Amino acid sequence: DGATPGFDVPRASATDLVSIALDPANPSLVARPGTPPTVTFRVVGTQRDGATREVTRYRRFTLDHGALGAMHPDTGAFTGTGIAGVGRVRVALVDGSALTAETNLTINARSTTLVGVTEAERMVLDRTPATGAAAEVPAIDYPLARAVLPQNVYPPLLQWTPRHRATATDIYRVRLQRPHAVVDAYIRANTPMFNHAWRPPAEAWAAIARSDFASPITVSVTVLSAGTTRESEARTFRAVDAVIAGS
Repeated sequence: DGATPGFDVPRASATDLVSIALDPANPSLVARPGTPPTVTFRVVGTQRDGATREVTRYRRFTLDHGALGAMHPDTGAFTGTGIAGVGRVRVALVDGSALTAETNLTINARSTTLVGVTEAERMVLDRTPATGAAAEVPAIDYPLARAVLPQNVYPPLLQWTPRHRATATDIYRVRLQRPHAVVDAYIRANTPMFNHAWRPPAEAWAAIARSDFASPITVSVTVLSAGTTRESEARTFRAVDAVIAGS
């Protein structure tokens, strides 16, 4: 058979692994304030005979986007920070086989604040199409268009001016949005100290300010008044991958 006398020639076993894959594949998780996203990855190997089995030893996990969270290198357990975005998870077998596998991990950050508004009222606003006249939509005053903020700046005070016939029962929705992060606030107009302004909670602001740096933040204000919904023009500004020291 061509073997050299006196030597044992290793032969491939029918159960040798020929490939591995991560499970779940391309998971998408939701991060909410106080609830970090978690997932534990398994490694599924395919043998030479076509059978599959879980690989539990000699593996090493890595994540290329450390801001998203921590990946345990041995167990494959991921715990998110609340920051949104897309990272690449990789596992390599360290048994000499050089087998590797990769998959995307997507984190979507969501935050909703209700101020004097019930869940049922929130749903009514969300389900009512905007039909109000363009001259009566809210006008956003701050932030300024195309403003640039460092990611660690104190949450800005979002401000707008109503241009319809305002009433005490009006309900406003203020929305900040990036590709993988959405921050919503629903506010009743007769809430004490309300003055057509809202400051995002620190944790919610941090999540959207530190996510998707390549994309601008979009802010919009919608009002439900006397059964009619009016939505402002979108205003864009940026929070960038930079920090400012001091107060």
